[in-house]
Amino acid sequence: MKQKRVKQSKPRFNLNYSGKAKAKDNEPKTIMLIYRYMKDETGKNVMLKYSTGLEIRPKQWDSDMQLAKKGVHFPQHEADHINTILRDIKDG
Repeated sequence: MKQKRVKQSKPRFNLNYSGKAKAKDNEPKTIMLIYRYMKDETGKNVMLKYSTGLEIRPKQWDSDMQLAKKGVHFPQHEADHINTILRDIKDG
């Protein structure tokens, strides 16, 4: 069976942790670049996962928009800096 490239695939950003963020577990997590680029012989997406080198706390991450959001202990200029880097990676 020949493998096919997923034409609708777009890079996504996720935090490198499993499960939901808990109040006690608010340690910074690495922002990962996820790219699903083809399906294997069983029909599952083959995923590439790369570290961006950026870290953020789960409470300061908007998983729907895949961007950093400002907060009480996270100023707007820091969120803007991370978001600029993520946009550059995505557009890259």
